[in-house]
Amino acid sequence: YADYFVKYVQAYAAEGLPITAVHPQNEPDSDQKFPSCRWSGEQLRDFLRDYLAPAFQAAGLETELWLGTIERGDVRGDFNSFVLPTLADPKARAAIKGIGFQWAGKASIRQAQLAAPELELIQTENECGDGANTWEYAHYVFNLIRHFCDNGVSAYVYWNAVLEDGGISTWGWCQ
Repeated sequence: YADYFVKYVQAYAAEGLPITAVHPQNEPDSDQKFPSCRWSGEQLRDFLRDYLAPAFQAAGLETELWLGTIERGDVRGDFNSFVLPTLADPKARAAIKGIGFQWAGKASIRQAQLAAPELELIQTENECGDGANTWEYAHYVFNLIRHFCDNGVSAYVYWNAVLEDGGISTWGWCQ
């Protein structure tokens, strides 16, 4: 799998499209309605430390490696279960540039900032909402952005801002 990432980065670079950062797994704790790839925090740590970082180094790639994107909050133990195994391992921690959090990462972002002040943090996926785009929802999203920024993120991704009006996700969520 690490070799695939190397080939991916190299193929895009050959087309003039440099890949500057890689997150090895989006939503590692989600069993989706489509093919999924679930990981434990220990598996992510081991993959980053023992396979991905050495493969990128051997290939001479300068692409940053990130942990994430972590989709759940601390209620489900995402900091302890998915972030802490990498941070607690000096070799794995040294392999990553930062950590990406989604939606409920709002419950873990402060812990990550305190535990790893040298790492960059980003919010990678805004909450979808109900598609109504009301003033109340705008206030809610403003407070989400503020919460993540107050807790050290350098980027906030409102990824579904340009969906078709009235669009419905495969989960039936109005977007």
